[in-house]
Amino acid sequence: MAVDVLTPERQREIDAVVRGLARFEPTVIAVEWPAKLVDER
Repeated sequence: MAVDVLTPERQREIDAVVRGLARFEPTVIAVEWPAKLVDER
């Protein structure tokens, strides 16, 4: 199931994550994906 990241609700969620990361000031950011999804791509 695809998620539309362009909806206002998702944009607010993404903005909250980005702002939180900016406050934390990380030097590295890792994103985990399920192995099945990675294998499909």
